Amino acid sequence: MIEYKELSHRDDYELKLNCLDGAIKYLDYKRFGHIDVEIVNEVPLVPYSVWVEKYDGEKIEMIQTSRKADILIGQIDKKSSAEELKIYVYNAEGELKKRDDLQKNEDDYEEMDDRKSCQNL
Repeated sequence: MIEYKELSHRDDYELKLNCLDGAIKYLDYKRFGHIDVEIVNEVPLVPYSVWVEKYDGEKIEMIQTSRKADILIGQIDKKSSAEELKIYVYNAEGELKKRDDLQKNEDDYEEMDDRKSCQNL
């Protein structure tokens, strides 16, 4: 039996209590043998694609839409002197949903020799 109580107002505290109440009921039903549950987690499909702009202006697709999240790998070659990285996020229909410019901040970096950089790994 699935119980559902619709809340006319979305009070965060009441929603959390309802979630906790449901979790307790689930554990009780399972402990007393009223339910036999097998939860199967599958790798989700990514509903968007991510493109980045290289230093020469060419756009490269880093994350492809409708691909399983566990096989998503992307990389881009970027000059260390580059000051910004342009990122574009498209939905499954190919519509631009978000554009972001990541700015390089020189204060985030410190100069170090090879030995010190290898110790940080």
